[in-house]
Amino acid sequence: VDPFDQADATLEGVLGTDQLRVDAKGAPGDKVYIWDPSQGVGGGYDIYKLTDQGSGPVWFHIGSSVVSNPPVEAGDAMWIKSPVGSVDDLELTITGQAVESTAVTTPIVEGFQLMGYPFSAKIAVQDTDFIADGAQKDAKGAPGDKMYLWDASSGTYKILIVKDPDNHWSEVGGDGSAVADVVGIGEGFWYK
Repeated sequence: VDPFDQADATLEGVLGTDQLRVDAKGAPGDKVYIWDPSQGVGGGYDIYKLTDQGSGPVWFHIGSSVVSNPPVEAGDAMWIKSPVGSVDDLELTITGQAVESTAVTTPIVEGFQLMGYPFSAKIAVQDTDFIADGAQKDAKGAPGDKMYLWDASSGTYKILIVKDPDNHWSEVGGDGSAVADVVGIGEGFWYK
């Protein structure tokens, strides 16, 4: 993958076909999990792997057993899972176009949603537009919106909720103060 080539907004355009391990007999390859909030109750994953169909690696949708090159839009998030026993680390180049608009609308659906920040810069959680766009605080009998951020140092998710009266994101079980967490470039998070 050449990071200076103009890429199309598809799985092949974003990851290429030459960076991840190809699935082969006796040697399972890497899998890419793309969150689809429209699947079932609460969403689910579309899972893809690279297979060699005789003319080189192509993306294959595991659930439907067909060759597929799905769209990957600004703000979409994905997981990459390496096979058990993989000893070599992968360094990936993610390609794509810089988002030209200053505003990107990503629909929020009921249930869990895996999201990514669509711009080529980090953003403080407090600077996101979720609260301004109507994120709800916890209320008696009605749970509010939550953000789940991965904390690599503890190996757990940090859960954030909207706090009143200042309408800021605060850590569940914390002292109620505004968090200073940042969503970095290439990082995703869960939203519920």
